[in-house]
Amino acid sequence: MHFSPTCLMKYEQRAGWLASKDVCMGEGADLVKIVSSDMNAFVHAAAVAVVVVVLVVVVVVVVVVVVVVVVVAVVVVVIVVVVVVVVVVVVVVVVVVVVIVVVVVVVVVVVVVVAPVVVVVVVVVVVVVVVVVVVVVVVGLVAAVALLLVNFYNYMQKIDN
Repeated sequence: MHFSPTCLMKYEQRAGWLASKDVCMGEGADLVKIVSSDMNAFVHAAAVAVVVVVLVVVVVVVVVVVVVVVVVAVVVVVIVVVVVVVVVVVVVVVVVVVVIVVVVVVVVVVVVVVAPVVVVVVVVVVVVVVVVVVVVVVVGLVAAVALLLVNFYNYMQKIDN
């Protein structure tokens, strides 16, 4: 036997033949009578196929949503890391520029106004100490940013695996 229905609908509410026919006609359809075990198997297989297709679509949608969420999270984390690195670099540059300007002003004032050798030596020592402190701070900040980036890289590797 060959069966080729275009649409089958199941209604949970029990009704008589006439009421069922009215519902079908309201949907632009007609009643179907299952007359053999072959036709019953065909209808059952069609219903199972529909359920399988719906489940596959749901799984695909869930996977796509999860992938999108993970990608968005990674992008957000990368943006945050980049912003933190930029802020740290800007702060370090500003601090270095301010220290250099202060040191230059102090040296100029000392050399122009007070020129004793002892004062110049003290100023040079202070300048050297300030420069060393600035270098240590910059190296510490760069190391902190490098550590942050390494930790972020390791975290991303764990997500990928």
